Amino acid sequence: MLEIFGPSRSEKSKENERPRILVPKHKDITDLDPEFLETLDLPELYEVIHKHLDSQKSFVENIRENIRFKLRLFINFVQAVEKIRGQNDLPLEEIHARFKESELKFRREMEQMGTVINFQSEISQEMLSKKGYLMLATHQGGALETYTMKAVTGINMIQVGKDELTRLPYFGEAISRNGHISVHRDKVKIKKDATPQERAVRDAEIASIAEQVGKNLATKQHVVLFFEGTRSKNGLIANTDARQDWCMEITTAIEEACKKLGVDYGKGLLVLDTLSVLPIGVEEKRRTPVRVNGDCSARLIDATNLPITRDDGHEFNSKTFLGTARLNLKEMLIERIRRYQSELKAKSK
Repeated sequence: MLEIFGPSRSEKSKENERPRILVPKHKDITDLDPEFLETLDLPELYEVIHKHLDSQKSFVENIRENIRFKLRLFINFVQAVEKIRGQNDLPLEEIHARFKESELKFRREMEQMGTVINFQSEISQEMLSKKGYLMLATHQGGALETYTMKAVTGINMIQVGKDELTRLPYFGEAISRNGHISVHRDKVKIKKDATPQERAVRDAEIASIAEQVGKNLATKQHVVLFFEGTRSKNGLIANTDARQDWCMEITTAIEEACKKLGVDYGKGLLVLDTLSVLPIGVEEKRRTPVRVNGDCSARLIDATNLPITRDDGHEFNSKTFLGTARLNLKEMLIERIRRYQSELKAKSK
């Protein structure tokens, strides 16, 4: 029987911890009923999925597919970049179109390898065509959401991300040509006892990012920003003061910048469930950071009227921004588990 259990307490955030619900050992995934799944927190749901996928393929098979996937991804980026090299006068829309075509080709390759891709949106194409949207995205897995955004959503987006990404071979060139807005982490990462000068540097960097975002939104470009600032190491969403501080500060700065520029923009919550089925810290221990037999899904929610407020880091509330993010990711993970259960039951007949 498949052994399923939640992550150890040492793997969970030491800040804002809650008593975890142990997933019973020696239970098959098909024995986990919907009511029980609802009681699990996000890291525990990730662990259920991880255990199931581990039982479907051997370690060697997962490594082989991992290598194959990364090779296809690298070839895809090389081909896309080579097509635009030397064409410095190409407009941004044309660059977006060419990379989107390349990413859609990669999407087809992922699906051929067994990846299930699903995208749901509350925001229509008509609404997206009328004004720029600030897409505030979750960041619960590995880096796949960074690499496959257009492929999964079909939406052209300028990305706000760490400056180090622009220095990666080919990938850095690709995102730079796509209008990447860089975050210099050495300027925004400060300690609680930071000096006034250090805080001033952080404030200036946030203001610079916000102004660049505002100028792109003014031209009806869509901009995606990971509102927690970095990947979650435990699967939880904005469960620390530092993550909530960044979310509040950057979104407030963008709102102020857009007011100064007179920009009317929309706000979307982009909830991502990517090929890395476990947060990066756990996946690094497993040494299987890409799961080709997993899902790659996204939900785009109209967040225009969702207030971005602080909470205890564990709130599932459809009336707040952070609560809605957690609620939707939980629904997506449970839907994925339910599909796995149906597939196993169908095979057993």
